[in-house]
Parts: sequence; structure tokens; C-alpha cells
Amino acid sequence: MIREYTDSDYDKLNKYYKARDNSSINIKDNPFQYIYVYEIDNEIVAFIDFSVIYDRCELNYIYVFEDYRGLGIASELLNFLFNKIKKQCQNITLEVNENNLIAKKLYKNNKFKKVAIRKQYYGKDDAIMMMREMNVDE
Repeated sequence: MIREYTDSDYDKLNKYYKARDNSSINIKDNPFQYIYVYEIDNEIVAFIDFSVIYDRCELNYIYVFEDYRGLGIASELLNFLFNKIKKQCQNITLEVNENNLIAKKLYKNNKFKKVAIRKQYYGKDDAIMMMREMNVDE
């Protein structure tokens, strides 16, 4: 089940934000940000964080907990995102670490295309900026 983030999810998710870039969830101060969690048997096993700014969407973060990887959950979260924003947004952009082969494959399989390189975006590693054009007929 996919549901909207609530304050009671903060502790469960915040440790993943800290591990990623030493930041914290700060959704209350950002009216453009949305977080949805994926639950199995009332346990959060994945989440997606994105921002919608007018007619554009930025995928900030998608994370599937290690024990639940390979089950298609990330694809389900992406499809949820596509359906949620398809009438509002012209495109979705994201950055992915050049060395994250699994994520790059996921995005390519979901019609994202490489549009730029961001040098040393992840410390020593470059980021590939990817974009997917949205088609409301999909």
C-alpha cells in the first residue's frame, strides 16, 4: 500500500536522509515537497520524495529498504508518481550517481533520458541528470 507521509513516520525515514546527505526531513517548511511511503503489513519498506513546482517535478529521493529490493517496489512507486503528476507536470528530473547501475537501469526502463552531467555532485562521484517527458495519454 502507498500512503502519504505522516509525522509519525519521521523517525523511521529520517535516518535514511541523514545517511544520504546528512540532512533531515523538512517537509513542513516546503509546500512543494511530497513524501509517500510504501507499506507491507503496516511496515514501511520504501518511500518516494518528490517536489512539484508549477509544471515541473523533481524526484528527490526513492529508497527501498534492503530486504525488499528486487520486488518491483521502486517501479510501483515511480508509476504512482507518474499517475499523481501526469496532468500537472510536463517533465520529471532527477540526479543519479554515475556508479548506481541498478538505479540507472530502473530510470532507463521508465523512459528517463540522460540530459546532463553534474561534476562531483556526490562528493567525488558525478551525477547523471535525467529527465522524463510526461505524456498525459500514458
